[in-house]
Amino acid sequence: MKKIILLSLVSSALFASSGEDIFKEKCATCHLLKKGWQIEMKSELLAPTAYGVAKNIRGIFPKKQQFEEFVMDYLNEPQRIKMRCKEEVVVKFGLMPSMKDSLSDDEKKAAIEFLYNLK
Repeated sequence: MKKIILLSLVSSALFASSGEDIFKEKCATCHLLKKGWQIEMKSELLAPTAYGVAKNIRGIFPKKQQFEEFVMDYLNEPQRIKMRCKEEVVVKFGLMPSMKDSLSDDEKKAAIEFLYNLK
């Protein structure tokens, strides 16, 4: 019984950190994990920061399920019409590439949950 509980705790701990790990490995190359005021060379950004994306999408889709569904759909099939940001952001950064074949659904779900919880 102790082994099962320990295994459960270890599995939970690994899963809890996996969203952050996946985001850092697969997303943070473009979507920096810094707040705007922490970035010195803003002209070198490749995409909006993770904090900016999270805040913007949470403002439109405050409920977790709505947020998750929107981001999952956008990751799989990004289209300009789906973008929920200011026009100047679209002009500056363009459309992100599809992550449909780059991440599994479980990886996307974990990264989305991490993004949702960024404050």
